[in-house]
Amino acid sequence: MDPYSQYDDIFRVESLPARWRWKAERKLDLCVPMPESLWPPVSSNTSYASSEAPQTDPTPPRDAGAGDSADHPVQTSSSVAPSGPRRSTRQPGLVKNPYIVREANNLKAARNRIYALIDASEEAQKAADTSRSLREAAATGDSVLSSAVLTQRLLAGGASRSRSATPARGRPPKRRRGVMEAEERYEHAYGYGDKDGDDIEMEKELQKEYDEIVGKLWVEGPATTGAVISYLKARRRLLQVVDLVREWEAYKVEHNIPDTEVPLMPKAIRPKPTRAETPTRRSLRARVPAARTLPQSDTEGAPRRKHRKTEHPSAGGNTGSGNTPTKPSGLSQSFSMASVEENKPSSTRSVSTFGSNSSLSELSSSESHEEMANPMDSSAPTGEVAPPTTELPSLNHTTKLILPARLRDRQATRQVKTADNSPIPETKPLPDELQKTVTPLKTSRSLVLKTSSSPQNQRASSHPAPGAAETTDRPRVLRSRSKLNLPGKFDGFVSTSPQTLPNVPRLWSGLTPAPPKGPPVMTSVFAKSKLKAAKEAIGKKDYVTAENAALQVLEYEPDNYHANVFVGLASLEIGKNEQSESAYRKAISLNPEQLLAWQGLSKFYERTKSWNDLAETLRKMMDLFAKAGDATKCAETLQRYVELRRSYGTQEEVSEAISLYLPDSPYYSVLSTLPPPDQTAPTASTTLTSQLALHNTLPILEELVSIEEKQEKEFITKEVEKRRTRIGSSPLNILKLEVGREAWSSSKLPRLYGEIIGHPQTSDELRRSTEAKLLRQRHNLLTATPASGKTAQEKQSLRAEVEELVNGCVLLKIPDSLAWNTHIERCDYERLEDYPTSILQQYLQLLPNERLCMMIKALLLFQGRPLTEDEEEEEEGGKKKSKQDDEEEEDPFALALEGFSQNQNSIFAHRTMAEFYLREEDWDQARKVAESGLILLRQSEKDYGSPLPLTQKAFNICIATALVYLFPPKHHLRAAGLLDDVLSVDPDNVRCLMARAMVYQYAQNWKSAEAIYQRVQAIVGSDNIEEGLEAREQAAWCAIQDGRADETVNEMQEVIEALDGLDEKEYQQARAWWRLGKAYWDIAGEKRSEAYTCWITALKRLNSFAPAFTSLGIHYLECASPPDPVRASKCFQKAFELDPREGEAARRLAEGFAEEKEWDLVEVVASRTIAGEGGVTGGMDDASTTNKRQYLPTNAWAWKAMGVVELNRGNYAQAIQAFQVTLRGEEADFESWLRLGEAYVHAGRHVAALKALDRAQEINPDDWSCKFVKGDALRRVYQFDQAIEYFRSVLAIKPDDPGARIALAGTSLDLGKVELLSGYIGRAEESLKHAVDMALAIITDAPGFKAMAWKIIGDALYELGRRSSFGRPQSIHQTLVAVENALPSDIAADAGKTGHPLANASNELAQGTAEGESAVALALAAYQARMSLMESNADAHAGAAYDVAVTLKQLAPSVDEELKETFLKDAIDLLKKAVRAEPTSAMYWNALGVLRGFENAKLAQHSFIMSIEVDNKASPSPIAWTNLGLLCLHHEDLELANHAFYRAQTLDPDYSLAWVGQAIVATKNDHVLEARALLEHSITLSAAIPEADLEFASRIFTLYVKGTYKAGDHDALFLPFAVLDRYSQQRPDDATALHLFALICERLGQRDLAVTLMERVIAVLDAAYNKSEDPETEGHFALAQVNSGRLRVSQSEYAGAIDALKLASSLLQEGEDETTVLLRAHASHCMGLAFFGLGEYAEALGTLETALEQVPEGLVAVRGQIILLLSQTLWQLGSEEARNAGKDQLFTAITENPRNMDAITALAAYGMLNLDDDLLNAALSEIRTMPIDERKILDPEGTVDHLLTHHHLGQGLVKDAASLMEASVHATPMSSKPRLHLARLLIQQGRPEQARAVLAGLLDTAGQADRSHVSETLSLAALALAQSGSAGSDRTALVEAQRAVFLDPSSLQARKVLQYCRTMA
Repeated sequence: MDPYSQYDDIFRVESLPARWRWKAERKLDLCVPMPESLWPPVSSNTSYASSEAPQTDPTPPRDAGAGDSADHPVQTSSSVAPSGPRRSTRQPGLVKNPYIVREANNLKAARNRIYALIDASEEAQKAADTSRSLREAAATGDSVLSSAVLTQRLLAGGASRSRSATPARGRPPKRRRGVMEAEERYEHAYGYGDKDGDDIEMEKELQKEYDEIVGKLWVEGPATTGAVISYLKARRRLLQVVDLVREWEAYKVEHNIPDTEVPLMPKAIRPKPTRAETPTRRSLRARVPAARTLPQSDTEGAPRRKHRKTEHPSAGGNTGSGNTPTKPSGLSQSFSMASVEENKPSSTRSVSTFGSNSSLSELSSSESHEEMANPMDSSAPTGEVAPPTTELPSLNHTTKLILPARLRDRQATRQVKTADNSPIPETKPLPDELQKTVTPLKTSRSLVLKTSSSPQNQRASSHPAPGAAETTDRPRVLRSRSKLNLPGKFDGFVSTSPQTLPNVPRLWSGLTPAPPKGPPVMTSVFAKSKLKAAKEAIGKKDYVTAENAALQVLEYEPDNYHANVFVGLASLEIGKNEQSESAYRKAISLNPEQLLAWQGLSKFYERTKSWNDLAETLRKMMDLFAKAGDATKCAETLQRYVELRRSYGTQEEVSEAISLYLPDSPYYSVLSTLPPPDQTAPTASTTLTSQLALHNTLPILEELVSIEEKQEKEFITKEVEKRRTRIGSSPLNILKLEVGREAWSSSKLPRLYGEIIGHPQTSDELRRSTEAKLLRQRHNLLTATPASGKTAQEKQSLRAEVEELVNGCVLLKIPDSLAWNTHIERCDYERLEDYPTSILQQYLQLLPNERLCMMIKALLLFQGRPLTEDEEEEEEGGKKKSKQDDEEEEDPFALALEGFSQNQNSIFAHRTMAEFYLREEDWDQARKVAESGLILLRQSEKDYGSPLPLTQKAFNICIATALVYLFPPKHHLRAAGLLDDVLSVDPDNVRCLMARAMVYQYAQNWKSAEAIYQRVQAIVGSDNIEEGLEAREQAAWCAIQDGRADETVNEMQEVIEALDGLDEKEYQQARAWWRLGKAYWDIAGEKRSEAYTCWITALKRLNSFAPAFTSLGIHYLECASPPDPVRASKCFQKAFELDPREGEAARRLAEGFAEEKEWDLVEVVASRTIAGEGGVTGGMDDASTTNKRQYLPTNAWAWKAMGVVELNRGNYAQAIQAFQVTLRGEEADFESWLRLGEAYVHAGRHVAALKALDRAQEINPDDWSCKFVKGDALRRVYQFDQAIEYFRSVLAIKPDDPGARIALAGTSLDLGKVELLSGYIGRAEESLKHAVDMALAIITDAPGFKAMAWKIIGDALYELGRRSSFGRPQSIHQTLVAVENALPSDIAADAGKTGHPLANASNELAQGTAEGESAVALALAAYQARMSLMESNADAHAGAAYDVAVTLKQLAPSVDEELKETFLKDAIDLLKKAVRAEPTSAMYWNALGVLRGFENAKLAQHSFIMSIEVDNKASPSPIAWTNLGLLCLHHEDLELANHAFYRAQTLDPDYSLAWVGQAIVATKNDHVLEARALLEHSITLSAAIPEADLEFASRIFTLYVKGTYKAGDHDALFLPFAVLDRYSQQRPDDATALHLFALICERLGQRDLAVTLMERVIAVLDAAYNKSEDPETEGHFALAQVNSGRLRVSQSEYAGAIDALKLASSLLQEGEDETTVLLRAHASHCMGLAFFGLGEYAEALGTLETALEQVPEGLVAVRGQIILLLSQTLWQLGSEEARNAGKDQLFTAITENPRNMDAITALAAYGMLNLDDDLLNAALSEIRTMPIDERKILDPEGTVDHLLTHHHLGQGLVKDAASLMEASVHATPMSSKPRLHLARLLIQQGRPEQARAVLAGLLDTAGQADRSHVSETLSLAALALAQSGSAGSDRTALVEAQRAVFLDPSSLQARKVLQYCRTMA
């Protein structure tokens, strides 16, 4: 049988499991996940080609040898998948691999060895058990038992070798110390946490089998340790061989290598998973010791030896590309050969091996020595095999092997075993088919080989390996990935056909590692001696010696555990704390399971007082003790840990520490093995504390509860305080719940409470208190948990838990207040009678001191129920209370009142109190209490997450009943809704039915009310004294009111008979008799006398029954003969006194008082009537939240009367309220709507007034008073046009009404003022004129209104006088003449005084002219006329004096000094009188301050401050603050001025003068930008002042002239243009403003308007000069003439310009100052331009020469301009001499200013025109030398570029011209002209596409160009598009050409292009 045939299926892709098929898709032919079925060999009839898996035995045998497998077939079901089609075309995987077979057999042998140990141990244990049993039987004399035991043991012997045998009795199935020691040694050798192979699934299966085996291996001893180590090594080798074979097969598939060839594989193609990507084995520790690098050793011939695996951070080798089998990137080289320089240098070759992070750890096993052949022995069976063409030598004795540090250390420690140089055992022979191809090179470490120049090496050097690097003395340290004892990458696989694989590295065999150079290595004997010395030194407390000895060991063996521990201990005692801790930590990392280092570290931390670190160390020690099962040590350590936490830890840490004693502690299972505590011998045990804690955990639990409660309370308090300060935090109560829920939901207290409650040693008292705590904790969490969302289910479970606790307390009668209160509050009963008496009695008995006891006691007393069970038993026994007991019984209502004050948060208390108030008929209080109870009920339902429907129903019934009887019928609408809701659920509720019937009664729905009363009778029965009899009476009354009195009289009489027989029913009896009398009264006729008898009887029954008095009063007025009004009035008064709700009596009483003119009594009656029906709020304080319709008044007349009274008193708010209530009851009352609108007008609520008046006008559209009031309201909201229309409509009805005429005149005056401010001058003059005319008519027709008329005239004329001239002077002149004629004679006498303003006005009017001063003078006369009429009225006289004073101040500047002083003195005196008469007028104080501002600053300041103080009490105004700021500004107090202006702006941000003042302050502080911004803001306000407009425009123009703004940027002048336009309309004669306006218009291109404005300036200045002949005015006139001439020159009006300039020159002849000289020169220059324009060159030449002489030498720029014009004039003369003179002038200009671009350009033009190339070139060279930026500054219009372009074109240099244009475009990309020139040139050159590109850029910015440029751009674009000839271009070109013509119809070029495009289209 072929021993390898059993593994053939493994190498077939078809049979791979599903988890490996992805690798087959990548052409991986071998994937071996090695299941358990792989262990035994297969039977001889098993073949890889079979399609069915053989039957297997699930229990593998435990064979003694590896080869005995005949009886146990292979189990293949878990590893071999069903066969299927291969994914690869080739058939690899059929090679029989001997390595897997060998390693599998080795693993099987190791497993069987372990099983043998298990069987042996079991037999030994059974024998021992048998012997013990026999001994026991012999001791007891039981021979039968002895025979039975012996027989049982003998019969069980045959089954002793069963694989499933369990460990002996008392042996737990866990790993023993022998197994743990074996694993430790294995991991110490191969690395902690490392994995054995890449096949994770296989490794998991093998690990599972391993765990099963070692679980049964409980025997101790070296045999166990060795067997386990052998098994682990065999498993490791098997997994690694599988990885190696899989990678080799994958390599063959990738490189298409035949199965017959076995080449040396380069680096692996598939990257090996990193340690982070693969799981580690369960039994291995996660520790990988660090690698070290050691020096070389000179020792030769050292044998290989065991070693531990280390990580070696070496770099990988180079990678190949393509199909060349070079060293892949996934693997690293294991060693390289380098030549050692001896006689001559030799080459270096690289040998590639397989492996990753590996070492020579494989040599540590005995199998490694058996498999390794001696490379120095030429007779070795697996010797060197070289390729056919090259002989591969073996290394000689000069080859030196440099090993890593740990390998060297391990070699040194194990060198004793190989010191005799015994030969290494030979490797077992391989199968014959592989014997010739395998070279077993045993190398698996990162090595550097240095080869000497031996003959063999020289021969090897002559044939270097392909791809080997040639280096000299540079050894390469490469990392090996091999984990197997295989030769190189694939030991045993060497290609026999190397020609097929070029560049494949050949195998170098026969390498022998040389011993390392350097100092001698340390042997294990030496290390032991040093450690022994260190230990002895520590015992002698010679810590320095101990430290030195341990450090010597660590120098050569840094991973020595004991050496590190000794260093840590010695260093601690010496004082080297850092070194001590580091050593302990290193020892722990080497072996974390050893306690020695942990104990030393704990001592270190205790010594250094590192308590937290000590705590962690103690926890680790406890873990180790618990793992080892050492309960005593674990308990002692735990005691130390708890004591440490108590001494130095926080409360949380103490809690965590003591909780380790509890059953859920990880140490409890170990600690529970401690014996019970013996308190009689407390010192006998070191673990008494732990024993006590474990024996009784109750104190631990109590302490934990105490700690947790304290922490929870502190957390809630701190967290609430912290969150309260956050922005947007929740209210405090909600915040407490949120924080509490966070704490309570995660609290440990419920669990701890439960453990205490269930603890067997808990006392009853402790259990009760703990249950109470648990209830409160769960109750708090329940109330804090939301009832919706994700927490709904949690809240339901919490509620069930709380209810269970509560019910338990109630059931067991435990006196817990929370439980009982919760039970009482959560009881859901409809009536209070339904509350169980026993529960209430038990509450009183168990909790007598609770606040709720008083409410329960009051309820029981009120309902007559016994307070205790004893009383109940007495009542049942028939014993009655004595009279003395009744007297001593407390009043239930008093108890309820007292108890309710203490139970404001109790639902039960609110229910009880509401019921008490209902019985007392205190309806309002009952409603309030019930509504509060409803709020508490909703909160309770929210807290508990469950409703209480019956309780809610009870509250709704209480509220509805109270609302029905509370000031009926005001609240019946709300009550009806509640009643309907209750009746829909409970239709037979008697109380609700009675209340609903009452609602129907007040709604006069008598039939419905009667039906309900009858239904109540059917429910309760008519014999029922309470509800039944009342329902019967009410039903009869409804029938009477429904008109069926005859039918119902008998029924009412029967009710009366029933009532008369009852006691304490006086009110019901009186009501029934009165209703019977009303029935007789309605029947009329003779029955009315019976009605009188019934009413008298009613009063006999109850003498305070008010309706009976009212009915008697009506009887005395209507039926008595004769009528007796006196008795009737007395009856009405009596009825009204008894009940203010008797509205009929009150109305008749008020009518009587009104007839007698007793208006005060009318007011008293109305107010009491209103109070009787509930007032405005209907008797409810929260009326704002209810429906307004429920407050419909029952006595609207009373509210109307109160409204009129309050309106006359000036209480407009109360009047509005009264009229509103009136209108709710009587919506169509016209007078109420009119009075309401009037009240709104006086209250300042104009919009509401207009709405009310509109409603009144709808009711009575012809009423004139409504129109008048509406016109007044419109006037107050500045709707003057509509107001005038309404006043005119009033005058149309009542043309002679003076009030309407005055209102119309005043409204016209107000309209004129507004129009004047808005700039509508003509409209304003017309409105003001209309106001004056209307007032003059009033003076004539209504003498009683003269004062008001003169006031209107004065105000209108004062406003007209603000303008110096009028737009309609003739109309205004007529009005002024009329006013003059209407003046009183004493006022008109002032017209005769010389110099008086009135005299001047009279003279002007006589001449037919009218000016503003005349209007002001007449305004003064009008005010004086008014003042003379108002001397008897102090207040009106003060107002008139103020008007006169202000007008005098206005006229003072226009009169002579003497009269000016008189005017000012009179004005101040008048203002003082006004202030004395009305000191609370801010306007008077402000005016006084303005008049005294410049003369007496203190008085002015005092006046302004008084004005501010008076204003603050009324409506603050910014005027006084602004004037105060101006006063401070005048006196240079800038800080105070700025503060005053700021306050003014705060009061009124639209007050312009405040902003202007602040701008002046900013200017004085040199804050120019801020000042400009403030001025700009002031002019944008609606009420801008003219001075601000002029100042702003002047500043902006100054900045513009100085060049602050960009040249050509006129946007900055638009706003000054607008404000000056507004200013010129307001002040048309201001020459300065007009002059500035003209200059701005000139800059904006509005030259026509500039010329017009300049003409107005000249006219104004001429008129002013004629009046004053002021030289300054003459200078301004000359300047205006110069500017006018310049403007006319720009408009080509040369003749007019010459005249103006000649006049200006004549006026400027005398002055020699700089300004005058410049003006003369400017005039001469402009005159020269005018002559030049007229073609009069001779005159122009003379004028320009004169101008040049007048300009100073320093004004180079001006002289340059004059010289340029002079040269142009000389050129125009035409003579050669003149032209040469012009050229000389240009040279002169250039000499004066070398940068005069205009002169240089002119010289170039001279050269071009005269064909003077020298001159032209000189000029052009001068231009070219200038930088482009400077040229653009000097020539912004591009004249130079234009000239140069034409020059190049004239010379035929088209490219130069184009380049120049392109440069110009790049320099100014936003300019239109350069682009247009360039596009035109490109079109001329036939380059339309480039032209379109240039024009496209221009069109993008066309929005910034003017229309002409856009038109030209579009025309050129159309021309270029037409010339391009592209598809569709003709049509597009035509559209663009049409657009160009549309934009500029006058463009000839655009029209030509359009014609051309049409032709092309």
